[in-house]
Amino acid sequence: MLVSNVVLAQGIGKTIKKESTARVPLANPNAVETSPIDTLGPGDYRISVNAIDCEVIYSADSSHFVRASKTVELFGNAKVTYCNQNLSADQILYNTETGLAEAFGETDTLGNYVGYAVFSDGTQEVQYRTLKYNFKTQKGKLTQIVTRQGDGVVRGENVKKISDDAFFAETVKYTTCDLEHPHYYFTLNKSKIVNDKLAAGTDLNLFIKDIPTPLYFPFGIFPLQQGRRAGFLRPSPGFDQNRGFYFDNLGWYQPINDNMDLETRVSLYTTGSWMFNTSYNYFKRYKFRTGLDLSINKNRNVTVSDAVGVDLNNSFQFRWDFNQDAKAWPNANLNASVSFGQSNFKQLNEFDANERLNNTYTSSVNFSKTFPDLPINFSSNLRYNQNTQTNTVSMALPTVNISTSTLYPLKGLSKAGGSSFLDNINVRYTSNYRNQINTADSVFFDNPFGEIGNGSYGASHNIPINSNFKLFKYLNFSQGIQYNEIWTSETYRQTYDIDEGRIIRDTIPGFRTARWYTPSAGFNTTIYGMKEFKKGKIKAIRHVIRPTVSFNYNPDFTTVETNRGGYFEEVQINDQGDTRMYSVFQGGLFSGPPATSGGSLGFSLGNNLEMKVASKTDSTGFKKIKILEQLSFNSSYNLKADSLNWSDITFSGNTRLFNKVSLNLSGTLSPYAVDPDTGLRIDRAYARDNSGLLDLTRFTFRTSGNLNSKRGTDEDLNQAQLIPNPLYPNEQLFVDNYSRSYVDFSVPWDLNLAYSFNYSKNYLPEDRRSFNINQAVTGGGNFNITDNWKLDVQSGYNIREKEVQYTNMRLNRDLHCWQMGFDWSVGGSFSNRYLLTIQPKSNLLQGLKLEKRRTYLQNFDE
Repeated sequence: MLVSNVVLAQGIGKTIKKESTARVPLANPNAVETSPIDTLGPGDYRISVNAIDCEVIYSADSSHFVRASKTVELFGNAKVTYCNQNLSADQILYNTETGLAEAFGETDTLGNYVGYAVFSDGTQEVQYRTLKYNFKTQKGKLTQIVTRQGDGVVRGENVKKISDDAFFAETVKYTTCDLEHPHYYFTLNKSKIVNDKLAAGTDLNLFIKDIPTPLYFPFGIFPLQQGRRAGFLRPSPGFDQNRGFYFDNLGWYQPINDNMDLETRVSLYTTGSWMFNTSYNYFKRYKFRTGLDLSINKNRNVTVSDAVGVDLNNSFQFRWDFNQDAKAWPNANLNASVSFGQSNFKQLNEFDANERLNNTYTSSVNFSKTFPDLPINFSSNLRYNQNTQTNTVSMALPTVNISTSTLYPLKGLSKAGGSSFLDNINVRYTSNYRNQINTADSVFFDNPFGEIGNGSYGASHNIPINSNFKLFKYLNFSQGIQYNEIWTSETYRQTYDIDEGRIIRDTIPGFRTARWYTPSAGFNTTIYGMKEFKKGKIKAIRHVIRPTVSFNYNPDFTTVETNRGGYFEEVQINDQGDTRMYSVFQGGLFSGPPATSGGSLGFSLGNNLEMKVASKTDSTGFKKIKILEQLSFNSSYNLKADSLNWSDITFSGNTRLFNKVSLNLSGTLSPYAVDPDTGLRIDRAYARDNSGLLDLTRFTFRTSGNLNSKRGTDEDLNQAQLIPNPLYPNEQLFVDNYSRSYVDFSVPWDLNLAYSFNYSKNYLPEDRRSFNINQAVTGGGNFNITDNWKLDVQSGYNIREKEVQYTNMRLNRDLHCWQMGFDWSVGGSFSNRYLLTIQPKSNLLQGLKLEKRRTYLQNFDE
């Protein structure tokens, strides 16, 4: 029988003043006064110090009240509530006079505890075996408590609750493993626990499988606060063969205010090597987010062969990111991603394969602005590209682009019912201003501001004027002319050196301009072909063809009459005195007028093939499937050339099969034959001397696909969704941000495979022709070997060279609250690298990990 009672407060006070006998006369003498007489007189009442503040509500499967001791005995699903304090247990003894409660967890027939009782105060929940607690003083004693603090679990023996948020414990076990018998834990003696703040004590020791490890400290502090807070960043111990034992990423995190924070880390090695890293973040809501990151590295006693060619003494890396919120400036946007460093930083400090193989630093600062009331667009960017393999730096400081929207200046001027030719005339303006710097990275780092002043600068202006209209209802005709103008800070002069037998190129400083125009015209249309089927699942097949014919004309600016601007000069090219014309702008920031004049006709043919099939899942009852997404052919005919008028025919196509496998192809076909003595093309059709119509000189084919259990069958998908997520929300956020540090065991398998084929043909006088065929297979996947073991392999094979390309294998072991990973890389320039890592899954203890590394640098020592 469920019993529920309410125990009310007893005894308001020890002394009560009597009510005064003074009466107020009745308004109606004949009326009878029915209001009760208040027998308590006015005045102050003193509340007993033993009185309780709230009503006590209790319930249980059965209860018994002992009148002599004023004790309520509750059995089975017992619950006691006092104010915001809730106590639930298998058995509770509650004294209604003193407010003292004794509670016990569930036991079996032998008296062994098999369950916990629970105490909560609205903000914190504590599980325990036994409890003695006074609701009035909020003090008590507990045995074998379990409470969750943030990402961790705190277990305590012989605990005293001294206030509403603090405990003393004889022994504390702290872990992020939520099992009844955790795989690992830290022990603290003589500890104090403050809810949502910290757990501190003496004799900190790490236990794994209840076995103590050598990791011991005289004292320990575990922060239990949620959110940002200042504090030490725990280091990761490890060993590196060349740099010795180390503590990695020892640091301090400091929130400066609600909008900014600072993080500083240092890694120390026993050989004297060290790395310093500091990062600063600033966030202003609805405005922007920015961050700075600087790493400085000092290496000592690292032996590497001279063949590597890198300086191992010092290196650095810098990064700055800035992102503007779209709400801050609706018509403008500013963002930046800046990174640069010395060439050996990644080789010495990166263990991720993709980062080590990345030889470039790319930086950009971009600003764009639109004007709602004006048809003008403005954008500017600063770009920095550093190649750590060639040790070169290329910068654009800055690049400015100004353009207008398409304008129709004559729209509306045509007469009613007349031609719309004037309405369709449109004009645009685009300009590009650039300052370009190309230098060696060592020269730039020694004198960066001096190098900035040595750049080349210039500008280009383009004004296209176009119009279009329909011919014969189905043909789209377009025509136009484009005006071009460039400004440069330097030109180039070519001279022939008779002694060396080569052309020498000199830079001539000085402001120069060039102006030219290019007219154009073109036709295009769209042709549809449809085949319908009355029976079967396939309902129709549609073929779309888009032919285009274009005409472009380049005026001749090399004659005496047209070359008055000095755009072209003549240079000797051999000892026989032969000459040719060259552009003084050739090789500069902007190209000038073309050196060859004449007109050309361009031809292109685009194809698309789709199929309509019946579908029960689509609301329309039909579904479109793309058989061929795109297949195009392009060529041109030079109207002025005296021979070899046709250019090579290029083609490209792509499609997807079953929405999983992609196919891409491209190639080049030549219509002309080859002179067997010189290896050059001659004005003779290839089909006249060969069996084929065209000569295939280049062909590329690539196919790739990805399959995984989540996107596989419905059964696989449902099975994957049944696997519970073992991570807490804030842990999941950490996993999302650092996905490479975690392994998803909920995906049983994942496969990716790609095949590439490259064919090229060159004609040489010696052997008439040379074929070059390259084939490669790349791919990999990950598989759950068991529920707790996963293998991840990424590799490739060069079929022509018969060698394995860079291969990375990772073996992962799920240890419930820990994970172990073994990485092994072979092949390429970074062969025989391995990394063994054992660490907790919880982001709270990411610094607690054991690593054994071997880098490619160490291979030179053997």
